[in-house]
Amino acid sequence: MPPTDDSACVIVALGRFITPTDTDILIRALASLFDLNWSLRIVADADWHADQSRATAEVLGVEARVTFGSMPEWSDADLFACAAEPPDLDAAAAEAFRHGLPVIASALTAGAYITPENGVVCPPGDVEQLSKAVRRLIFDDALRESFASAARATSL
Repeated sequence: MPPTDDSACVIVALGRFITPTDTDILIRALASLFDLNWSLRIVADADWHADQSRATAEVLGVEARVTFGSMPEWSDADLFACAAEPPDLDAAAAEAFRHGLPVIASALTAGAYITPENGVVCPPGDVEQLSKAVRRLIFDDALRESFASAARATSL
């Protein structure tokens, strides 16, 4: 497993809006990217139950790459990902776009805002498609920067 260090692609997900099952989908998608350097920060309220997601990360051997806690500085993140269709996804996507983060979402609600230039919409629950989308943006720095520029220009 590549080390997770300062050069890791930092992916932010909002655990407070989704269930542990939805977070598991994202963790499973990322676990298949064992050859890439990434870290996942799941932003969760203190009362959000993360035990199932922690257990999934441990079983898949990626527990060192997955952390739970408060929102990091947006400038520390590289991608925003959501493996569910939470009611506040539009607001979360808008915030990510404001900070120049490409959005990868398994949701239909953000489909009108996510374009092929600023992000990727995957079918809900599709671990394989989510994994491919994340791989593409982690692997290709120039593409990720192009998506980031388009994200900054997106207004919701």
